[in-house]
Amino acid sequence: MKTFKLFLRSLINNEAAVEGGRTRPWWLAIIMIFVSLILSLIPTLVTSLKKDGSDFINGSYVYGYDVAMEAFIKDTNEKDLHLVVKESETGKYLDLDKATWDAAYPTTNTYGMNRYAHLNSNNTIDFEVYYVDEIITQEHLDHITKALVEEDKTENRAVSFVLFGKTTYISSLYSLTSTTAKGTVYCDYKYFDVDYDFTTMCNVKIGDKEVTPLTVDRSNAKEYRSYCLAYWNSIKGVYSIGFKQNKFTSLWQTLLLMFGINLGITIFMGLMIFILTRGKNNPFRIYTFWETQKIAYWAAPAPTVIAMILGFFLSSFATVTYPLVMGLRIMWLSMRTLRPENATPVTTQDVKKEEPKEVKVKSVKQ
Repeated sequence: MKTFKLFLRSLINNEAAVEGGRTRPWWLAIIMIFVSLILSLIPTLVTSLKKDGSDFINGSYVYGYDVAMEAFIKDTNEKDLHLVVKESETGKYLDLDKATWDAAYPTTNTYGMNRYAHLNSNNTIDFEVYYVDEIITQEHLDHITKALVEEDKTENRAVSFVLFGKTTYISSLYSLTSTTAKGTVYCDYKYFDVDYDFTTMCNVKIGDKEVTPLTVDRSNAKEYRSYCLAYWNSIKGVYSIGFKQNKFTSLWQTLLLMFGINLGITIFMGLMIFILTRGKNNPFRIYTFWETQKIAYWAAPAPTVIAMILGFFLSSFATVTYPLVMGLRIMWLSMRTLRPENATPVTTQDVKKEEPKEVKVKSVKQ
């Protein structure tokens, strides 16, 4: 009970943190630091779990992406073209022959890549779909986002696109007024069911009926596209399913990196306490390196609580809140509690006295 009360006091009292670090068992300090570090990751964990592959088309305006995608799917259905997910020993892939794609869409861009191109009401291309029967590279993306003006000159483009590759696919949303993407998603086929066909991604249920681009009543096309967009934004949508692998890979990498950084910061703060108390005349120089580390560990829970609160309110800064607050706590502790003028007289509890030695005296002959 005394230890628990000391822990509660250490949240707001530097002296309690120092006392806990110096007088309580080492394993208690280890438990405190690891629990603190895990709790400091919660805001980042929550924020990352909320991310979804469809976030790039989840805004109030999608710049005609829904209209163009529905037109593309309608066109593939009319041409009986299928983009089907298959599985081999090396994993899942998109089963589509490049020659079949090129025959269906013979029009190419300035780099010779065959594409489906959608024209908006201004007769301007606002959406394109590409397919390559290989791993997507940066060169492919450059050939889509840039136009070859002359033999050695290019210019940036502002056209939304989907690029299907053999093992991955990418989509970006652009407004026609900016060459910077409003959002991009990188996906793969790992979590798709075998034989899933991307040309069914506009098949939605409205009431009791399943409606497709070929069966929709064109007088209700706007309502139909709103259902399509809602479906793409759901957890069953192609972007949510395709992004799942990248989402969890990125999540674990971020959490492990943050855990390592926060642990390193805490150890460094313990080292700072050790260095700041090394003055020749500093009465706190009796603190050992391990004791200063334990003091830092005991000081960590309070910054963790504050970092969690700040991390939820300022999610974009969640990765740096703990290092900042922890640094402030240790500086406060060092400047206020461990200042030499604040030292109490050194007691036998602080100094290890040597045991008295037995002195042997030879008897003197009379």
